[in-house]
Formats: sequence, C-alpha cells, structure tokens
Amino acid sequence: MIKTPEGDIRVRTTIPSMMVATIGGGTGLPSQNTCLSMLQLPEKNSRDAFAEVIMGVLIGGELSVSAAMTAHHFSAAHQKFTRGSKH
Repeated sequence: MIKTPEGDIRVRTTIPSMMVATIGGGTGLPSQNTCLSMLQLPEKNSRDAFAEVIMGVLIGGELSVSAAMTAHHFSAAHQKFTRGSKH
C-alpha cells in the first residue's frame, strides 16, 4: 500500500498461483455456472468483472488486517477468540 501525492491509497498485490476462470472449461458445469450467476457476472466477457470481485475481497481483508494491527487489536482478538478459547 502506498499513499499517492493526491492523498489516495494505492494497493497492489500479486497472487502468483490463483487459478480462476469465468469462460470455457468447467464454467458451463451447473455448480460453477450457479456461482457465477450468484456473483451476477455476465456469462461472456466476465473476466475483468471477476478479477474486480477477487481484488475487492482481497483488499477488504488486507485493510481489515492492517487496521487491526495498527490499532493493536489483531493479537488481542487472536488471543481472545482462538488461542485463548477453550474448545
């Protein structure tokens, strides 16, 4: 994450081994087609739209983790809800 001269935040990420597809192959199968329909992506030429969905989820997660770490809540929540809990 970097702050631009205009004051915006620019986020760049690389996901080297994430394989996704929105056309061809198994996307015509019932379960895959249903998932694409749930995302309300067009059946053709949806590659860019699907990439936007993936990046939106990724950026949301990154911002959430960054905010929690900055506010010193990340490790406290981890202790409270996982390591500190008795299952």
